[in-house]
Amino acid sequence: MLNLANKLLIGFAIASFSVVSIVQAGEMSADEILKKVEVNTRASNEVAQLKMLIKGRDGSEKERELTIKKQNQSTKKALVKLQAPEDLRGVGFLSIDEKGAEENQWLFLPSERRSRRITSSGKGGNFLDSDLSYEDLSTSTYKNFENKVEKVYEKSGKKVAIILSKVKDKSASSYSKIKTWIDVKNYRIMKVSYYNKRGKLSKKVQFSNYKKYGKVWRAQKLKVKNLRTRSQTILTVKNISFENLNEGDFTISSLESM
Repeated sequence: MLNLANKLLIGFAIASFSVVSIVQAGEMSADEILKKVEVNTRASNEVAQLKMLIKGRDGSEKERELTIKKQNQSTKKALVKLQAPEDLRGVGFLSIDEKGAEENQWLFLPSERRSRRITSSGKGGNFLDSDLSYEDLSTSTYKNFENKVEKVYEKSGKKVAIILSKVKDKSASSYSKIKTWIDVKNYRIMKVSYYNKRGKLSKKVQFSNYKKYGKVWRAQKLKVKNLRTRSQTILTVKNISFENLNEGDFTISSLESM
């Protein structure tokens, strides 16, 4: 869910922040606020172990364990590898986003013995039967949208900005718009709502349980609710480290390694 979230980062879009001088949100554009979030959530290198719990509308549950490696430099890179269950071990996802170029994504399924590139039309597909799409795992979601501050308000002594992001005309995004709630004191994402091509609310993501790692904070829990299927996916952080990574960690060979 931010640069996902940061997004997840998956973000995943995984949100974080550091103490900064406070600027009134009303004096800042949406892109300036999002840049603050990006700057205050960026780690040059990061490795996270996560637990993924997928809950179906019928009460069924599936568990996954995965490792995410991220590198944020002039080129943004992310590698996701499944560790468990055993029948999914080795499944992987690679994203490389070079500045000024279209983001490239690949999926590796051990049963197919080779990786395949994910096309723009395929980025709306679900990752591992979860409520996360390949687009949600993008390292650069917001660059495909026109962003503006829709509203600034205070609640429980906290100033919050709602960023409305409308998809650009030529974008292949599966979303028509995104709404992002940002704590403008600490510049961290609180929640995100995603709207499908018909403009209907289709997915909600909540970030919670922040923890500090040195100067960096990370949400320890992300809850993704799919309003169409009434299923949900919960991501919980088991461990995070900020070790050095190199280019060899983000290649097709590393994606296909078991």
